[in-house]
Amino acid sequence: MQNYPQFGSINLKCLQRHFELQRPTTPCGTPLGQPADHRAQKNLHLTERVNLELHGDAFNVFNTPQFNNPGSNLDDPTTFGKLTSVKLYTNRQIQLAARLTF
Repeated sequence: MQNYPQFGSINLKCLQRHFELQRPTTPCGTPLGQPADHRAQKNLHLTERVNLELHGDAFNVFNTPQFNNPGSNLDDPTTFGKLTSVKLYTNRQIQLAARLTF
């Protein structure tokens, strides 16, 4: 455990925690605006020589949009500084796989 300096009744750890400006996070701890990817795997031993591997992958679980850069053309005030499009193929994707080895 790290020792933080004490100044009178003020602990620097408490000050640091109080003044930290952190980005809000999702329930899984990833920053909002960043896609959260998860993976699960289960190995099943069916017999002494036969094994079954099950895989599940989920990409961008919370379906967070990934925006392209805002408009930067100063001559077009209708789009300057506005988000007008999202990156392609950033929607939620789930894939399942199974592998039987003998």
